[in-house]
Amino acid sequence: MGFRIRILLGMFALIVLALVGTGLVAFRFDLEQQEVYNKLRLQRKEAAVERSLEYAFNNYEGAWSDEVIPALFSDRICELSDIHGLSISLYNPEGKLLISSLFGAPSDSTALLQVPPDIMEDLHAQIESEGEDIDYGDYIMAYWNFRDHQGDVVTIANVRYDKRQMETSGFLPFVANLAPLYIALFIGAGLLAIFLTNNIVRPLTALRERLSKLDLTTAQDPIHYEGSDAIGELVKQYNALLGALKEKVDELAKSEREGAWRSMAMQVAHEIKNPLTPLKLGVQQLERAVREDRPNLAQRVERFAPMAIAQIDVLTAVASDFSQMASIDPDRFEHVDLKEVITASAILYEPHGVVAVLPEEDLMVRGTRKHLLRVFNNLLSNAVQAVEEKGAGSVRIQAEGAGQGCLVRVIDEGVGIATERLDRIFEPRFTTKSSGTGLGLSMAQMLVNHFGGSIEVASIQGEGTTFSVWLPTALE
Repeated sequence: MGFRIRILLGMFALIVLALVGTGLVAFRFDLEQQEVYNKLRLQRKEAAVERSLEYAFNNYEGAWSDEVIPALFSDRICELSDIHGLSISLYNPEGKLLISSLFGAPSDSTALLQVPPDIMEDLHAQIESEGEDIDYGDYIMAYWNFRDHQGDVVTIANVRYDKRQMETSGFLPFVANLAPLYIALFIGAGLLAIFLTNNIVRPLTALRERLSKLDLTTAQDPIHYEGSDAIGELVKQYNALLGALKEKVDELAKSEREGAWRSMAMQVAHEIKNPLTPLKLGVQQLERAVREDRPNLAQRVERFAPMAIAQIDVLTAVASDFSQMASIDPDRFEHVDLKEVITASAILYEPHGVVAVLPEEDLMVRGTRKHLLRVFNNLLSNAVQAVEEKGAGSVRIQAEGAGQGCLVRVIDEGVGIATERLDRIFEPRFTTKSSGTGLGLSMAQMLVNHFGGSIEVASIQGEGTTFSVWLPTALE
């Protein structure tokens, strides 16, 4: 689920929870108001009934009995019931029904013929009990003792009050009044969610795109974000990390270059020291022959000269290879026409049967022409030598587009390379040939790596070798 949808659903869920919470509070408040309304209404009606009963009892001066009360209230009890909207019943002090305004009503709504025992036990003051009628719903029964002037209980009065809802209240009308407001809130929340997600996701999207295109070999511009919120802190940390990472990469690259040059210097020193030793010995022998005026000096010079020239040629080859590696300048890359470079290199070795297979579309790569020419010259030279050593076979160089770059293969049908030597093929001073410095493939790998590419080798001994060079496409 996308980030935008989660924010939108979150805001809608918040509004729904607010609506449900408001409804629950309103419903509970409505119930409490109903209870208060019914309680106050019952108290008012009880007080009115009690005053009416007092008036009737105060006007009677005779003795009280179970026959007097029904006769006294036979007409009044129904009037009082109609006036106050209550069902009224009178019981003797023992709890037996004397008269009720409910006589003649349905059997399930008639007055109790006897006050319940639990009410009789606690009837020291007014007692209320609640119940539910099948036809008339919830009601409240109130009982209290009615006493004469001497304080004796004359009768037990009972009123039945059917609960009513407040005329001006109600849960459903309240919710109906809130419905338009919450519809407007839903619409507003949707628009607000779209606005917020656009503002939140925009810098995150920019950060994601920048991370996907992060290339520490080129200068990276920081992301500009003016907010001081959590996203701003994230962008700030990204910019700081970008700078620190660039410094670390530069330091690592510098350290690797220094380490490579130190290693190369040691290797070159070793290559130079090998031919210097016989040169020194030969010069010392000539010096001794001259000092001793030996008669065979001319013959000694003739024997020493070819050896000295051969050793000087070795030194020249070492110096040439090393100078080529030293001239690498990775900070001055250019757009190079790969087809033109391959064609130029293939023409040089065309007398040896090298064939170039190139596509029709242009292949532009990132690097320098002279260094790429050295790479392919070196690979083709090795391929030609491998075929000549075998005595037969072909060499071809082919190129094609591959993803965000170009792939060049140099394929020969020469002697091949033993499997145990493949892992060391790019090591300086390592060579499978009887002559050479062993710096050619190491130089080629270093050049390709500087250009942001890669070089691999696959070989089957006795069948041939394939060098694969991948170079990144030149960006506009």
